Amino acid sequence: CLRVAASCSTPSTVWFSGWLPASDMSRIFETLPPPKSLPVTPASEMAPPTKRPRTGEETFAETTTKSTRDSADDQVASSLKKLESHIGNKSKFRKVAGLTVQLLESGSVERSKHGKSLMQVLEASMSEKENVHDPALRLDYRALFMTVEKHMAECFAKPDRPQVAVWVLRAVLQNELNTDDNYEFNKVLARLKAHIEKLPDWEEFVPQPLPAIPPPPPGEPPVAPTPPPAEATEEDPFGLESLMPSKKQEEEAAVQAAIMAQKMAAKMAAAEARAAERAAQILDDRCDALVACLEESHRQYRKAWAQTAVDMLVGNVHENMAHKFSPKHRERIRQVYNAVKEAQTRRRQAARREVNRDRTTFERAQKKYAGMDISVRKAVGNSTVDGRGESCAHDINGM
Repeated sequence: CLRVAASCSTPSTVWFSGWLPASDMSRIFETLPPPKSLPVTPASEMAPPTKRPRTGEETFAETTTKSTRDSADDQVASSLKKLESHIGNKSKFRKVAGLTVQLLESGSVERSKHGKSLMQVLEASMSEKENVHDPALRLDYRALFMTVEKHMAECFAKPDRPQVAVWVLRAVLQNELNTDDNYEFNKVLARLKAHIEKLPDWEEFVPQPLPAIPPPPPGEPPVAPTPPPAEATEEDPFGLESLMPSKKQEEEAAVQAAIMAQKMAAKMAAAEARAAERAAQILDDRCDALVACLEESHRQYRKAWAQTAVDMLVGNVHENMAHKFSPKHRERIRQVYNAVKEAQTRRRQAARREVNRDRTTFERAQKKYAGMDISVRKAVGNSTVDGRGESCAHDINGM
């Protein structure tokens, strides 16, 4: 139970004093007027929230940011143009390559805005392949293209990346073979072998020329499909046939559709041929770069610690991986293989001469008579040769 006391100035209100059970609490509000319902406004009639008016400072800040961004893009584009004009100069390459590395590391180069310009810069740097392996510029080329490889995904479009990868092989992998460290040399040879193993089979990859689609004879449009024979219809009393396309119009539309289909097929065939030709050219350049790396490793053959690793790599490529290269590249690999085999033969001959030079007279005579047939029977011989090896002893004593 609750003790409730209520009072009101109206005469209709009764004074309650005392204890009431909880079930009688609802009777207290019976004398109150009903609540008033507020009008509900539909959502479609509600006014949209008003936007806060932009202040002059905000507008100025946004305009300044946009103009600053545009000016920065213009500066990057102009910088790439200047780098392209000077990077081909051998005397300026070191400085220009350093500036290009700084520009890439700054993160200002965007793929959509500066990718093509950056490709032109790298293409100008690789215009003279002799400069790539010049001892004076070798390290600068390596540093530049190592940075390019690091930022390849964010600076280059997907169709341009295979060509950049070929340049990286020439500027990084091939230059790293010029080292005096046996451990580093073997690591680079392992990477070279991995790149060669990833090559596809040349005969399977290079596509066959697609058959050309013969153009239509002049003055003769393509033959349109023959429409089905028209069924016999009743007379048109309401003139609806005039609203339908005539048979001549249908034939003209079919001819135009056939012409458009033939043109579209020719465009698609031409696009596929260009893509296949581009892929074959990239593969040829990649094979050429890898063969150049193999030839560069053979140039280190004069160092004794490099000979065994080069022998194993060249022999493996010639015997097991030659099918991955084009015929002209196979000929270059065969030349390197023959040179390695000739060097191995010369080393063996020199080793034999060295061994023979260090032998004593007795050891040389022992080797000479080790394979000769000498009789071991008793009492066989004559006054000079008794068949028991005395002739050999005489020969040795006479030396």
